[in-house]
Amino acid sequence: MGNLLIFPVTDDCEFLLVNEKGQGSNDGDCATFLATSEKFSEKFGQAVDRLPFIHEDDFLTELQKYLHKNKIKRVFSPVLAVHRFLERASADMLIDVKMATESPLDQQATRYKNLIRKSIKVRQVLDGLGLDAGLAPMELAALIQYVSGIYGESSLEKIGALIGVCASGVKGDVLEIGSLVGKSASVLSYMSARMSVGNFLSIDPWNETAAVQKDSPELVQDLSRGLDYDMLHSLFIVNLMLTNRGHSNYFRRTSEEAFLCYKPSWEVSSLELGKTTYTGQASIIHIDGNHDYEHVRFDIENWGGKLAPGGWIIIDDYLWSHGCGPKVAGDEYLRANLESIEMAFVADKSLFLRFR
Repeated sequence: MGNLLIFPVTDDCEFLLVNEKGQGSNDGDCATFLATSEKFSEKFGQAVDRLPFIHEDDFLTELQKYLHKNKIKRVFSPVLAVHRFLERASADMLIDVKMATESPLDQQATRYKNLIRKSIKVRQVLDGLGLDAGLAPMELAALIQYVSGIYGESSLEKIGALIGVCASGVKGDVLEIGSLVGKSASVLSYMSARMSVGNFLSIDPWNETAAVQKDSPELVQDLSRGLDYDMLHSLFIVNLMLTNRGHSNYFRRTSEEAFLCYKPSWEVSSLELGKTTYTGQASIIHIDGNHDYEHVRFDIENWGGKLAPGGWIIIDDYLWSHGCGPKVAGDEYLRANLESIEMAFVADKSLFLRFR
């Protein structure tokens, strides 16, 4: 591949530097050099060399010397004007390097095209379910772009279904049991406010004891141990901040503890999100907590009793590779309430139930 030059180095280049170091450690042949035309000599703990500005007469001469001396064959530039200048110089064979990526603007254009494709897929999901997003195309794209940057296993199919559920939701609280870092919570938080459904509440203890799923194989249980749950909770708050319009909050307790508190005019307070009041009747309940059968059964049967007429219950991982708790509990609830269910479908791995 050859050595890489990052020029001019900016704060946004740290991800690339880390990635290149990882690649270099595999083959031992690649090194990454940092350069700038500004007056600083260190970035990310690494020395930064100085090159002339591209408009200076000696820029190409000094650049050629630098490339030859350091055996550089690839250049990454996060600045559009510099990228275009170097791209032209390379095409005109004035410098013997290749650009490591397309231009920053072209990268944005590529991301935009991918985003539009995702938006179209979400609308296709909604059309197939007979639901509507309730959002204009660009607003839908903006929401998808935002949640795509948040870690989580909710697929586009499930995100689309969550959007449609909120757009068709009756008035009431929107509850999520188990949020991790807030991917699906951000969808529910935004849509519950946007569609004037009701206030959103995340219920999650963010601790190891509650997270370990004892019905699952030992390996799966072990993977839940040793995580920094305080950090996950902080990430959740950061991710929820921009979708919160004074209507969202979290309750850092178990589902069982939250259920004992949930009632009309219940006030939940947090340092970051302030005070939020809940009606005690839910429009939407998204169950994504501990997947052990007894936990899922508790969540469905108890929280389900708080559902408003016309409300939705969503059981995450109804089709799950590491256990059958959600499916067994979901099927039991489905059979027991067939006459009350107006609509039922599976989106990706989640079971969606709408009640009359």
